[in-house]
Amino acid sequence: MFILTADTQITQITLMNIENKMFKTKKVKSQTLGEFLRDCREKSGLTVGDITKFSQVQPKFILALEEGRYEDLPDPVYVKGFLRSLSQVYHAAPDKILVQYLSEYQIAKN
Repeated sequence: MFILTADTQITQITLMNIENKMFKTKKVKSQTLGEFLRDCREKSGLTVGDITKFSQVQPKFILALEEGRYEDLPDPVYVKGFLRSLSQVYHAAPDKILVQYLSEYQIAKN
């Protein structure tokens, strides 16, 4: 911060305390799609085998999604179907899950 004095010289004020009050660091919690899916499964108290029974998604694909291993998944058209099934089992919004998947898939692909 600068103050203009009467003789038009610029005087600098010690910024240490002012800067510390102006800019605060905040922790932001973010989750990947895989972390979200794993949390949903664990909070519901279900195993991967249970989820397979309810969703008809193979365990290897559930684990690949939870671990963010997009290279181990089939074509996106199939994965979108898996995610719709999983969203029903977890009572989650399928649109948000699909948007997150597409975003992470594009990053992983590049």
